[in-house]
Amino acid sequence: MIKKKRILTLIISLIILLVFFSGCNENPANKSGTLYVDSDNIDGPWDGTQQHPYKYIQNAINNSSANETIFVLSGFYYEYLFIDKPINLVGSGAVNTFIYPNDVKSNNDSTIFISADNCTIKDFDISFDGIISVNIGIRIGSSNNTILNNTFSNFKYGVYFFSDSSDYIIYGNNISYNSISDCSYGIYTNSDMSHNMFFNNSIEYNQYGFEFYSAVNNNIIANEVSYNSMYGIYLSSGSDGNIISYNYLKGNYYGIRFKGVSYNEIFANKVVENDIGFYSCCGSNHNILYYNSLINNNKQASDAFSNSWDNGEFGNYWDDYSQKYPNATHLDGIWDTAYDILEGYNKDNFPLVTPFV
Repeated sequence: MIKKKRILTLIISLIILLVFFSGCNENPANKSGTLYVDSDNIDGPWDGTQQHPYKYIQNAINNSSANETIFVLSGFYYEYLFIDKPINLVGSGAVNTFIYPNDVKSNNDSTIFISADNCTIKDFDISFDGIISVNIGIRIGSSNNTILNNTFSNFKYGVYFFSDSSDYIIYGNNISYNSISDCSYGIYTNSDMSHNMFFNNSIEYNQYGFEFYSAVNNNIIANEVSYNSMYGIYLSSGSDGNIISYNYLKGNYYGIRFKGVSYNEIFANKVVENDIGFYSCCGSNHNILYYNSLINNNKQASDAFSNSWDNGEFGNYWDDYSQKYPNATHLDGIWDTAYDILEGYNKDNFPLVTPFV
């Protein structure tokens, strides 16, 4: 029975990923032309052709047409970028193509600021050279963008979602296969946002990994979230209905903390060696947690509110279960004694005998 449930859960997750990654592939309409940028081009003329590439990325953006591709050759680019049209900005690999912030005060403190929909940014190292700055790696105030295979480090915010309009909902962005480290906040939302995908990112050695406000119906799937000094994943203030699944959370202070939020589905995460694995507080109700594996956390979970720690058939794996309930027996992979969640009256009624993930 457990195997069948696992297969069904995997199929559902794959369907979600296929829907979102259908937006990752380059649309044929986006191939109307290609401009080139080369930081070593010191002679000119600069017309953006392969023979005469632009020296600066922003010059190529300014002279591009909607849906064109800008291909950036390897090198160091000391500038900020303002993107106000749908383009595909492609580097020569994050180990070869570096964008360092320059004069970002005039660009909303952002190394890259995307105000247009349907943009792609991929294959860059976007970093501040030195101690953590007050600057932003990339600010997104628009929808249906793809941020793929980039490295961000030493910013206040690695990836920052913020809209100037209180009526605008940021939606449909795909943030995948990026590495974000040594920032105050890895990925931070400060605007209404919905139906965005965060898939297979490495979020490590920040102060806060994910921090979401007013984020509804988003997917945080298969990320490695490790060694962040405070939160691995933090949901707060109206961040309801999100799916958090198949993430690996290790060595954070809080693995996942949810505060004043509801109807989030948290399943199949591996939560290892955090100070506190799961922490629910401040009126968080109607969230559901199951198939998670909690291993070697100083405190496995704390919850004084009305959340469900199983789905009615299957709960979570607790590596301290046998120590707490030495007389329990099991049948078909489920222990016969419920696992008590600290700080309240919640129980995992169907604790798993073996880890799901």
